[in-house]
Amino acid sequence: MTSKYLTARLAVAVLSLLPCLASAQGQVRLDVSDFGAKGDGQTNDLPAIQKAIDAAINKGPGTVVRIPSGHFRLIPVDPQQRSHLQLKNARGISIAGNRDSFLDCADPKKDIFRIQNSSDIAISSLKLERHPFVFTQGIIQSISAADKSVEATIDPGYDAPDSQYIAPLNFLMIFADPTARTWHHDAAWPPEIQKRERLESGRWRFTLSRAPDPIYAGKPFVIWRNVYGGWGFSISDSKNVRVQEVAYYAGGGQAGFVINHSEGEMSFTRFSVTVPPGSGQRFASAGGAMVFNNRIRLLVDDCDFALTDDDNINMGTNSSHVIAQDGPRKLRIESGRDRADYRPGDRVELWDWAAKKARIEAKVVSVSHEKQWDEIVLDRDVKAGQTGIGPLAEFRAANPKGDIHPSRRANEYDGIDRLVNLEEAGTAVIRNSRFQSLRARNLLIKSSDTIIENNVFHDTAMTSILVGPEFYWDEGPAVRHLVIRNNRFENISGSSIFVAAHTTQSEFPQQGKSARPLPESLDNRDITI
Repeated sequence: MTSKYLTARLAVAVLSLLPCLASAQGQVRLDVSDFGAKGDGQTNDLPAIQKAIDAAINKGPGTVVRIPSGHFRLIPVDPQQRSHLQLKNARGISIAGNRDSFLDCADPKKDIFRIQNSSDIAISSLKLERHPFVFTQGIIQSISAADKSVEATIDPGYDAPDSQYIAPLNFLMIFADPTARTWHHDAAWPPEIQKRERLESGRWRFTLSRAPDPIYAGKPFVIWRNVYGGWGFSISDSKNVRVQEVAYYAGGGQAGFVINHSEGEMSFTRFSVTVPPGSGQRFASAGGAMVFNNRIRLLVDDCDFALTDDDNINMGTNSSHVIAQDGPRKLRIESGRDRADYRPGDRVELWDWAAKKARIEAKVVSVSHEKQWDEIVLDRDVKAGQTGIGPLAEFRAANPKGDIHPSRRANEYDGIDRLVNLEEAGTAVIRNSRFQSLRARNLLIKSSDTIIENNVFHDTAMTSILVGPEFYWDEGPAVRHLVIRNNRFENISGSSIFVAAHTTQSEFPQQGKSARPLPESLDNRDITI
């Protein structure tokens, strides 16, 4: 497939976004004020706004929920509810604010919008905030290498290190180069706070897991860790969602959006994950977006991602362990919500996990769902190598709340064949956007038929655009038909573009050694840069 053909194909896909959601003009409008919302920054407006949304869902397609100017405080009262606002089984509903419509969300553990089993949803012209913040910030005043400690002051207006939401956080992230606005990476992770002592009002001593670097003195810092799980938008089992003119000020919370098991067009236009202009905040959120196990066309256009910790956009699908081979064309594979969905007609690849290379491509003929696995019948004979459930699944079964990372490393090198669904990685157009000031990668691309164009990437501590499967995370597949063009890269500590088949050894080499991508990376193909 030529880049010209790919451009034309994706241009048609993007244009199809325009008619898929009807215009709000002439439609039924419901104002949240008529349901009791005050917008005064004090009243809990969550019940009133949710009532307006529920009424719109009952009225059906073409209904618009209007959120006027105001500061709408949202305080969840139901401990079982996983979000502040929910659209479930909604069809053709729009939620529209204006430039002064603020939704101020009180629970960092809960998503702001949760969209489930819905279609043709439009959300526009809102500012999403979280209070209280789940980070704090200040200045390192002095260091003591001998006792592994620093003395620091907390910036006015930020919570004390022993306050309710800050006490569980223990990463001390030092901004050694304030112009780059990314925290210092002298090791894989920042030093951890092992003890915190209040010296006087606003002044603290932190005892660290390792001796502080001499460059820390006089530098800004943030105390944070990703322990609160509420996303800006959580979208699942849905079709055709458009988000436009929305700013997400996460206050240290979870990333901007997560999409899984969805279909159709997913559009984010003039969407931002950052901090309020002029606020002086040094940190925005855990990341930008996770987009996995979907059959979607994703559009990211004229968006901003800044001051996040982890990756800005990670898109692909999760591979499945081959538990057993029950016949020449029959495979038993692991199932679950964190795995791909398989349907008759899907193109799949069987991967040799020891060699990190695809064995064969086939089509799914039939799927049967058992309690603990799926049985897949293929259209041709295949021969799997090693089979089994793998160390990660074994560990999760025995330790549901344990630290999975040691077993995930073992999982990366377990040698058990995987099945990868090529239909579940999605396609994307990412254009005219800005990605900056973060620890990790701007874009992780495992999707095919994708265009990345006219973007600006700067002040990134790792690779800017990472292309290809990541075996540590069971993420793939290999990429086909990708165009990267007319982008600008500034002050990128890692590679600007890194195309390979990625393991922890290739992405994160030992200190003093250079990265060595796998030679099998040529399974990525038809890539134009």
